[in-house]
Amino acid sequence: MDLYRIIEVSMLLLILILLAGLLVFLSSPNFTGLSILNSEEYSPGDFIKEKDIEVGDGKITINIDDFILSGYNDSKSMAPILGEDSIGIEIIPYSESQIKVGDIITFEKDGVLIAHRVISIGTGKEGIFFVTRGDNNNADDGKIRFSQVRGILVGILY
Repeated sequence: MDLYRIIEVSMLLLILILLAGLLVFLSSPNFTGLSILNSEEYSPGDFIKEKDIEVGDGKITINIDDFILSGYNDSKSMAPILGEDSIGIEIIPYSESQIKVGDIITFEKDGVLIAHRVISIGTGKEGIFFVTRGDNNNADDGKIRFSQVRGILVGILY
């Protein structure tokens, strides 16, 4: 092989490596900007059905049971979805099976209420646990037990 052919092959390999790295970066759950490759992987569950929404007489009514309204701190961990001016509509779950990967749950940890997205669900010696992480955080929150969960976010008012 002559020198030009070696340079040409080397450049092609470098371009392939850079493209592979870019693909990994864009599909990372830590990258929230243009990540279209994993957008469905962390989508929340569908809790409010069309039949539960009534529109008329200048108002909108959402018919759901066992709900709470929530406010949030401006920690930036769930920005731009949740911020200090957001009002969350959360259902109070009665079963672990209601919580799915992608749902945003509010849970209590060390006496603090936290609202983060469920990124995985596992089972251990103590039963089912949820692993959560803020959309803008690099580290997860560890194992969250159902007894710590206070609500599942089903709607946001801005």
